[in-house]
Amino acid sequence: DKPADKHPGDTIPAPPPWAKHDGGAGDWGSQPWYARGDDAAFKAAIEAGLPVIGLKWPHAADLMDHYLDNTGTPYKLDVNSMMNDIPQMRARADAKVNDEVNRIVADAAATGQYGQPVAFRTGWDGYYMDAEANPDWYHAVGGVDMSVGGVVTVYPPDTPGGPPRVHVESQVNVADQYNWDEGKETKAGPITITDKDMGGLQTAGMAREFEIAGASSVATYDGVPR
Repeated sequence: DKPADKHPGDTIPAPPPWAKHDGGAGDWGSQPWYARGDDAAFKAAIEAGLPVIGLKWPHAADLMDHYLDNTGTPYKLDVNSMMNDIPQMRARADAKVNDEVNRIVADAAATGQYGQPVAFRTGWDGYYMDAEANPDWYHAVGGVDMSVGGVVTVYPPDTPGGPPRVHVESQVNVADQYNWDEGKETKAGPITITDKDMGGLQTAGMAREFEIAGASSVATYDGVPR
């Protein structure tokens, strides 16, 4: 076999089931109708200011716009863009993949079972954005959960005593719940955005929380373990 060969079953496992961590701002539309006047005025101001917000924080504005659409439909996240913008996040994902590759290489060396694809998948692990280094993504999602999966094929060393060779295909999955918790605020142009006011749109039935999910492109590596 050659590292570039494909094998039956070379399929990256799906991520494990994901569940949100908290109840969000509250039930959608749970506010009494007579208490929603200030929410309507706030939503109008936010919608008018979205173009300005988008100039500063394009990803944050896009997710906010989806929230204000009031559909609650899932949002497909551009994980490639996220990891390109956040090298520390990519490094975290790479380290997780490397840990799995090294474990599978050690098992192959111990058993002598080379040339067979071995799939792996990690559980969900939280990653929180740095507000100063990545303000756009910080205001877009705050923090996300990340899981890596892949398929590793280990080949014997080319020379006795040398390192084995590996063919690795890996992918990063990200999941999150878009909601607003009280206690923070930020300014975007002339608008002050508080988590309390944004969450109030959910309970007023004027915006709707939603799940975020996305997967990176499949990365391929051929060579010795890193």
